[in-house]
Amino acid sequence: MAQFTAGDDTLALEGAGAVRSAFHAIERLRARGAEGRGLSAGALDLLIRLSVIPDGGISIGQWPRRLE
Repeated sequence: MAQFTAGDDTLALEGAGAVRSAFHAIERLRARGAEGRGLSAGALDLLIRLSVIPDGGISIGQWPRRLE
């Protein structure tokens, strides 16, 4: 690692690698959860998001804030 960073701190590089690894692990879990159910990973994500909405619901205008 020191060779690639010219001896500088590698904390940011290691952090980026950890985030990338976590992203891929979550994507594999989502794909496995949708497997055999005829759902895409996006549809499964939407169902998960809908499951945490309060009983009163939300308006269509609140969706963009929820998706952040």
